[in-house]
Amino acid sequence: MPRTTKRYPVACHLALDAETTDTLRSLAARRGETLAEVARRLLRRGLDLEAASDGKAAVEAIVRRVLRQELQQTRDLAFRGAFEAAVNQLVLKALFQAVRKEVPVSLADIEHGIGEARAAVAQMFRHRIDIPDELSADPDYDEQG
Repeated sequence: MPRTTKRYPVACHLALDAETTDTLRSLAARRGETLAEVARRLLRRGLDLEAASDGKAAVEAIVRRVLRQELQQTRDLAFRGAFEAAVNQLVLKALFQAVRKEVPVSLADIEHGIGEARAAVAQMFRHRIDIPDELSADPDYDEQG
């Protein structure tokens, strides 16, 4: 086998089992390389795969965190929209009833009615907010985000 002229500054001695050594020698012979060249190449490839795997895990963690934040923002927007829609519905219902009965309504009455509607809707919504099952089953889920 031809010897490489490239020098490496660090020597690393490994103890291998017979099967691994035979496989390395066979591969080196088939490729016309030294045992050290094959071992270095395979080690480098293995390290690259490990780094890629670690990178994938890091990216997955970042994606989970960002999705969790986006989901929380979307949930907050949906909640606020539903809350305001429910408040508006109660206020409008009260106003229509007042108009039908021809009861005079002042701005103070409307503001008071909005306050009462907000309190009623808050009470209705207080017990209806749950974490979706797919998040509660996720070991990475953290309610604090």
